[in-house]
Amino acid sequence: MSSLPQAMTPGKTLMSLGVGHYAGYGALAVGFSQRSESGSWVYKVNGSFSGQKFNLGVGVGYEW
Repeated sequence: MSSLPQAMTPGKTLMSLGVGHYAGYGALAVGFSQRSESGSWVYKVNGSFSGQKFNLGVGVGYEW
């Protein structure tokens, strides 16, 4: 999921999709990110699914 892009423009939201492959297994990832109006904060939620396993991630970042 680290390869999913994130919103770069203040006040905008970005939906991202990604696919991956490792050791004969494929995976699908989806993510949403938003940058605050001031441009200082970034919020991210993402999840991935591969076979019978599911992963979920949430993150917040502040830039100064």
